[in-house]
Amino acid sequence: NEIKNNILKEGVKSFEIECIDVWFTPAAIIFIFKDESGTIEKIRNKLKESVSKSDHLKDMDEKFDGAISKYLHCPNIIHSSFSRYTKDIADKAEIDHYVNQFNNVIMKEFKPFKLNINNISLCNEYIPYMHMDREKGCVFDHPLLV
Repeated sequence: NEIKNNILKEGVKSFEIECIDVWFTPAAIIFIFKDESGTIEKIRNKLKESVSKSDHLKDMDEKFDGAISKYLHCPNIIHSSFSRYTKDIADKAEIDHYVNQFNNVIMKEFKPFKLNINNISLCNEYIPYMHMDREKGCVFDHPLLV
C-alpha cells in the first residue's frame, strides 16, 4: 500500500498512448508506443522514488542481498508484446521466411493507432508477463481519474 499511495497520491488521470511502430525482436513481436502526456514516465519515476525511500523495502533489500534493487526494472520504452516465440528456430531459411512474412504482411498493413489508458496495474513479473497468472503477479490494479 505504501508504494501504491506514493504513486497515486497526486491523482493520476486517464491518458492516451499511440502505437507508432511494431518491432520484430529475438524474443517477441512488440508494439511500440509513445506517451505525449509523459504520464508513464512520471509513474515509473514515482515507483523508483517510492522504492528507494521505503524503509521497509530498504530493510528487505539489505536482508536479502539486493533482492529488490537488483530486480526493479522499468524499461526505457513503452511497449506491449503481442507474440512470443515458443521455440528457438535454428533453420536460417525458416527465420528468413518469418522475417519476410512480418515485413511484407504485418508492416505493409500497419497504421498507427491510439489507446485510452483508464487503469494501471503494478505487476511483479517473475516470469514473462504473458506466461504468468495475473492473480499471482499483480500487486495492484487501480482505475485512473477521468
